[in-house]
Amino acid sequence: MDIPLSHPLRSWSMGRVRHLVQQFVFVALALSFITSLFCLAGFVLVQDEPQHADAIVILGGNADVRAPRAFELAREGYAPVIFLDMETDETYYHTPTLKLAHDWIQTLPPDIASKIRICPVNGAESTKDETAATKKCLDDAGVRSAILVTSNYHSRRARIIFQEKIPSVRFSVASADDPVFEPHWWRQREWAKTMLAESSKFVWYEAVDRWR
Repeated sequence: MDIPLSHPLRSWSMGRVRHLVQQFVFVALALSFITSLFCLAGFVLVQDEPQHADAIVILGGNADVRAPRAFELAREGYAPVIFLDMETDETYYHTPTLKLAHDWIQTLPPDIASKIRICPVNGAESTKDETAATKKCLDDAGVRSAILVTSNYHSRRARIIFQEKIPSVRFSVASADDPVFEPHWWRQREWAKTMLAESSKFVWYEAVDRWR
């Protein structure tokens, strides 16, 4: 049986349909926005804007990935000195890490080896902790500008933290390609895990750590 256009039931049905359509459109737009944010997150984490400076600082960890990028910058004349942040009080197979570092440096081309200075960052459990030890090395050398070299996914957070904790030094950052991450993070499981881990650290620092 047809319901007259003026019947209250028809009015209620049309209103209900409009409400459902509005809800659907809202949810679709929200999901699209969230998806876009997740896709862009990989690009937001990465910063690669080195500027000529007094020194280059290779941040601790993944030296096999980060060091070549630092050497490349040194050869291009970006800075005359390279600081290598590292734990110097540990041992591997009964060999002190400091000795391993010196032995490794001796294998490098002379034009690079002569520029490297080891900066002890013992006990550093976070990027924030690393700034305290690095500051001493930079202050002792009279450094007023430095290029941070770190893995691509860590680059933006590293520069933000170092600039806030060591305001006397002007920092820029150079991003080293790391096999555990690419900005198109959703294409591989390992990249996705790195993105989620780094994003959580970024949020934690902005919301909690920076205010301590």
